[in-house]
Amino acid sequence: GIDHNVLSIEYAKKSGCNAFTVEEFESFMKGRPNLEVFDSIIFPHIIEHLNDSDAREIVNKYLPYLKCSGSLVFICPQEAGYASDTTHVKFYDIHDLVHLGETFGFSLSNKFSFPLPRVFGKFLRFNEHVVQMKKSLGKLQYN
Repeated sequence: GIDHNVLSIEYAKKSGCNAFTVEEFESFMKGRPNLEVFDSIIFPHIIEHLNDSDAREIVNKYLPYLKCSGSLVFICPQEAGYASDTTHVKFYDIHDLVHLGETFGFSLSNKFSFPLPRVFGKFLRFNEHVVQMKKSLGKLQYN
């Protein structure tokens, strides 16, 4: 995987995983454009730190590396979690996340509230929106 957190990458590597910092990944992929290497691309608690334009830009940056049968997954906090972090820029609900994936030609596979039903998201910081999408062949739109 790829992460901006060097400590997370070091831990993943020590655990036997293939892991890169953003810079390491960019260096590794130089000269290998659009190489489909990932089964899934997961954006856990990232999108809410970005405005719409920046969210589209970061998703678009990694989509060429997603395998044809791959999944695109967004995980974002619900209201209480969103309000608990001053670095959050935009609240994304389930519909916003589905729309973001559809912008790139993906189709909804699954959406749910985790770990508890949606009603708890207004009160519990750790309740999340989870959206899983699949590539829609013939519809992909990389910008």
